[in-house]
Amino acid sequence: MTNSGAPTAARKEEAPWIWRFFANVKLGVFWLIVLALLSILGTIIPQTTGAVDSLQGYLARIGPERAELFDKLGLLNVYHAWWFNLVLALMCTSIVVASIDRWPRIHKEFSFDEPVPPASRFRGGPFTRNWDLPGAKAKLAELQGLFSSFFGSPKVSHVGEDEVVLYSNRGRWTRMGVYFVHAGILITAGGAVLGNFLGFTAGQMFLREGQARDTVTRIAEITPRGELNTFMDPMPFAVRCDDFEVQFYDDPRTGEKTKRPKLFRSTLTILEGGREKLTEHIEVNSPLRYGGYTFYQASYDEGDPVFHMEALDTQTGEVIPIVARKDEPIKLIGAENSYAVKFFEEDVKVEDKVTLPLGPTVSLQQVDPHGEKLGSIMLLQHYPGFDNERGARYAFRLDGIDVTRESVEHPVIHMTALDNETQAAKELTVELGDSIELDGDPIRYVPVGYDMITLIDRDGDLGPAVSVASLDDEGKEIDRFGVLQHYPEKDLGRGARHVLRLKKIERVFFTGLQVAKDPGVWIVWFGSSLMILGMLLAFSLSHKNAWMRITPEGVSFTAIVHKKRLAFEQTTSRFFEELEEKFPAATKKSTKNPTPAPQE
Repeated sequence: MTNSGAPTAARKEEAPWIWRFFANVKLGVFWLIVLALLSILGTIIPQTTGAVDSLQGYLARIGPERAELFDKLGLLNVYHAWWFNLVLALMCTSIVVASIDRWPRIHKEFSFDEPVPPASRFRGGPFTRNWDLPGAKAKLAELQGLFSSFFGSPKVSHVGEDEVVLYSNRGRWTRMGVYFVHAGILITAGGAVLGNFLGFTAGQMFLREGQARDTVTRIAEITPRGELNTFMDPMPFAVRCDDFEVQFYDDPRTGEKTKRPKLFRSTLTILEGGREKLTEHIEVNSPLRYGGYTFYQASYDEGDPVFHMEALDTQTGEVIPIVARKDEPIKLIGAENSYAVKFFEEDVKVEDKVTLPLGPTVSLQQVDPHGEKLGSIMLLQHYPGFDNERGARYAFRLDGIDVTRESVEHPVIHMTALDNETQAAKELTVELGDSIELDGDPIRYVPVGYDMITLIDRDGDLGPAVSVASLDDEGKEIDRFGVLQHYPEKDLGRGARHVLRLKKIERVFFTGLQVAKDPGVWIVWFGSSLMILGMLLAFSLSHKNAWMRITPEGVSFTAIVHKKRLAFEQTTSRFFEELEEKFPAATKKSTKNPTPAPQE
C-alpha cells in the first residue's frame, strides 16, 4: 500500500480549474475561518432575532446614522444576511468537492486487504524483523497466540505446504474519519440554515394567571430608529399559565421586601385539541419543551391589580361585594352615578396631618364604688376589638346607635359586654347617663357621650388606598374621592347612598416567556455528534497492518502504519522482545535488502 498523497499531477491537470480551486483543502479552511469570524460579529452585535431591549439600547448608543448603515450591511441580522449564507455555501461546496476529489485514494486505502504480501515486504522497513527458528511451524499455535495479543485476531493463510501467513488489518475506519467530520459539518450547516429560515429564537408571550394563548409575538423587524414591528405567529397548541410566583429579596437594613426579584416561577399547561397534555413548572434555566417549541422563563411584569371592595347601601343596609379593575365601570342599583377606580397606592404615607372619620363612637365613663371618676373608654362601632387592649375583665363592643330627630339628646345605644373569664357575652341596651353594673366588676360604666361621625387626625402611614371617580351617564368624570382600607369610614363624608370600603388590593403579575422554535436542532445535534466521532476516528486511532510469515526454518514480521508511528514502534519493540524471550532459539538475522519497505 503506497502513500499516494494528494491526487497525482496528471489527474490535477485533467480536472477543470474551478474543480482544482474548490478541491484545495486550504481554501476550505479559509472559508471556515471567515465563517467563524462572521459568527462572532453576530454574537457581539445584538440581532433582530434576539432580545428587544438589548437591541433597542444598542441602536440608541450607536446613533441613527450608524444604525442605518449596520442595517443596510446586514450586521443586525447576520445569520440571514446574503453574504453570510454565501460564505456558508462556498465552504460547503469546498468540502464536497475536496471530499469527492480525494475519495479514490481514501477508498483504496480503506479497502486495502493483503492477507499474503509479496516477499519484498519482509526485506526491510522500520517494523521488519526476521528470525531463524528451526521447527517454527510446529510452534504455530504459540506464535499465533503471541501475535494476537499484540495485533488482534489474525487472518490465517496457508501458502503451499510449508508456509503460513498471519495477517492483521485493524483501524481501517480511521481512514473515514475525515469524511465523518465533513458530513458532520454539512449536516450541522443544513440544520442551522433550516432553523434560521423556518424557526425563531426570540418569540415572546405574556400570560397572567388563568390565561391561555395559542400565538407567539415575534419580531418582524426593528427599524434603525429603534421602532419595533411585530406579528402574531400561531402555534398548533395553546399554553395556559396556571400559577405564577415571584419572590423578592429582603432589604438587609429594614427587613422589608425590595423590588429586586429573587425567584420567579410559572406553572404552565399545554392544551391541544381541548385537552390538557402536559403540566410543568418552569424557572430560569429550566424550560418547558413541547411540539418543537421551547418556553423559557425570561421575565415578569405587573399588570393592573384587582380591587376587592364593598358598597354599603345606607338605605337597605345591604353590603354589595365589588371586584373591579382600573377604569372598569362599577354600577350600583339605586346609585345616581357609576364609579371607576382611577388610581391606587399600596402604602399611602403623608407628612402633614389629615382628618379621617372613624364612624360612630360612644364614650363610657368609669366610676369606682366611691363615686370617683377613673377615666373614659372610647368604643368604635367599626373597630369592635378596640377595647380588648385595656386588659380588664370586661371588654365592650359598640353594636349600634339608634338616633332620630326626636331622640338626638337621648339615643338608644346597643352594646355587648364580653366576660374575658367566662367568655359569656351580655347584650346591653342603654341610654346616655344610664349606669351599667356587671357581676364581679366593682366599676360602673356610664355612657356620657356619642358621635355618629368621629373625626381624627393622622399622619405617617395610612395604608392601602384607591382614588375613585364618580361618573355620569356618559362616562364623564364628575368628581373624585379617596377610599382607605384601614379607615373604611372615610367615605361617609360624601353623604352618598352607597359607602365604599376597600377590602384589599390584589397584585396581578404576568409571566414573561421567551419562545424558541428550532426545527433543525436535532439535525445540528446529529451533525455535531458525527463531527466528534469523525475527529475521534481521525486523530485518536490509526490504521495498522501487520504480517507474520512462519516457515519450518524461521519467522518473519513486518508492518505498516499510517500515523502514530512512535506508539506503534513501542508496541512492535515489546512484541519483538517477548518473542525472543519466549523462543530463545530464535536468532535475529539481518534483512537481505536494507531498503525500507514502503510505508503509509
